[in-house]
Amino acid sequence: MKEISAVKNLAQIANLMATLNGGIVGSKKKLLKFQDCLKLEVHLPGISANAVKAEIKGNRLIVQYLVDVNSSNLRARISNIVYNQPIPYFVDIARLTTKFAKGKLEITMPFNQLGNGYNRQLDISQ
Repeated sequence: MKEISAVKNLAQIANLMATLNGGIVGSKKKLLKFQDCLKLEVHLPGISANAVKAEIKGNRLIVQYLVDVNSSNLRARISNIVYNQPIPYFVDIARLTTKFAKGKLEITMPFNQLGNGYNRQLDISQ
């Protein structure tokens, strides 16, 4: 009896995932380059600031949001990752800033001293 219940729960979760993926407006992402920084813009229509999570893990910038879904007496919290990319070496990770307003998350990534490239004259020995 427990196996049937577990299978039924898995089927319901799969159905929730299908509904979630087909029923929520997708996010739009834009990575803009300026003279002194990169700016990531992620449009998340209908998602509240409380549900959005941005973090750095292993030199990767990860942006996700969490959605609570209820169906047939089954409650699940689903995570939707919308951005998961390595942070370039020329970005100063310690100075990243975030702002969320009107359904849009902005992450500003200022350049470090390598942003303009590393330049050095090399002496040639003879």
